[in-house]
Amino acid sequence: AFAFIYVIILPTYYGCISSHEKAYCQELAWYVALASNFATGIILLLLCIFGEFIRRNTPSVALLSSISGLGFVFLALNEYLSVAATPIVAYIPLVIVMLGYFGGVKYGPFPVAFLALATGTALGWITSLNQISAVRDAAYLVKGYRPVFPIKQIFDHFNSISGYLSTTIPTAISIAVGTIQCVESAKRAGDFYPTREVMFADGTGTLIASLFGSVFGMTTYIGHPAFKKMGSKQAYIVINGLAFLPLCFLGITALLISIIAVVSINPIVVSFFFLNADNF
Repeated sequence: AFAFIYVIILPTYYGCISSHEKAYCQELAWYVALASNFATGIILLLLCIFGEFIRRNTPSVALLSSISGLGFVFLALNEYLSVAATPIVAYIPLVIVMLGYFGGVKYGPFPVAFLALATGTALGWITSLNQISAVRDAAYLVKGYRPVFPIKQIFDHFNSISGYLSTTIPTAISIAVGTIQCVESAKRAGDFYPTREVMFADGTGTLIASLFGSVFGMTTYIGHPAFKKMGSKQAYIVINGLAFLPLCFLGITALLISIIAVVSINPIVVSFFFLNADNF
């Protein structure tokens, strides 16, 4: 995501803005990123041929050491910084999460994550971290949005991605390696999934996502051991996907973010790292 934003989208936009209108440059940057993402999906499909061979012939410690570093940086440290920045709102949810997931404390009929989120949101409004003006502004975005299929534009701009292959190819390789690491992590947690099929799903998902207008590739999430400990089954991802549909098509995302104290979600993400830690 970072590579596509800062190495493809921004240079394309700023290289265009001096001689074209803003709206045109925004669309151009989007189309070039879509074409690059589509190319990423193709590369992922090619790499899935070698995935299982790489996993079998690479020591587990080599696969899991880097993913543990990523988990520490993005799931633990990065998320905790926001908690530390707003302790009045976020520390009580952090305590709720840690006691619930690691201390065995039960909160009656309330799930740990829900209670942490509700408590943090209440504190966010009490301390004025959340503002009614933000809710009012976000409410204007709530309306129906039709899906777009910029398929023609993707192929029209395929000739523009050659200058960004130095970003697209390493991004695809990093996604493939990350998926292999996730398969190994899941195996350590007691569940083995065919590496080739998982990588094929990444590539196919990336291709489909680009056809729907997404500039970001699909990849396997590193939280399988944590979700398993929390009791998640196959239906979890189905429900997760279905929950995103109204958010996307009705423009509710900004409204939810303005109502919920986002920092109360961070302790839940931090806990994912520790739930995964013994499988790294």
